[in-house]
Amino acid sequence: MQLGQIAAQQLGGQVVYLSCFPSERIASLVARLASQLAGVRGVTNLQRGDPFSRLTELLEAHKALLLLDDTDNLRKDELATLVRFFKARPGQCRTIIATRGDPMLSAMDRTFVHLERVGPLEVSA
Repeated sequence: MQLGQIAAQQLGGQVVYLSCFPSERIASLVARLASQLAGVRGVTNLQRGDPFSRLTELLEAHKALLLLDDTDNLRKDELATLVRFFKARPGQCRTIIATRGDPMLSAMDRTFVHLERVGPLEVSA
């Protein structure tokens, strides 16, 4: 979570950490993000329409950075679709995605993503 604190200081906005659940979809992530950013709970107008557009609208409206962890738990094509959406619709929002191993992305999708391999984080006593 130290990365989140540093990012918040640099960006001057909020940082939201979300860990992906097994077989989760982007629509579910958007609902959880809305809950954390705006205190929205239950079914609202935010949950209608394109979840990818709603995701960027929420991040831009709150000037938030999304730290998305365990993306290997997302449904099969969700990560690739998310990368393609951010590529097609650049905006002011930023997302950091963490996954175990190599992300399941095509060579074309990988050209848009900055990949950096890091080992397991060690906690010093």
